Amino acid sequence: AVYDPYGRLIAEVAPHAAGIAMAPVYPRQDLSTYHRWGDGPLLTICLLLILGASTAVGRDRRFQSE
Repeated sequence: AVYDPYGRLIAEVAPHAAGIAMAPVYPRQDLSTYHRWGDGPLLTICLLLILGASTAVGRDRRFQSE
């Protein structure tokens, strides 16, 4: 099956049938979200989670030693 960028079906082959689906395919002109931002948001979230977890562990250790 071939779908356009909006998720609409352009061409398909019947189920369990050998064949070729022919449809025009054009390259995108704009950048995808991943190309714009990359892994930055995911890395930021991971770093914040690690920082928060290490802060919580540090607090637990301080209260246990008192």
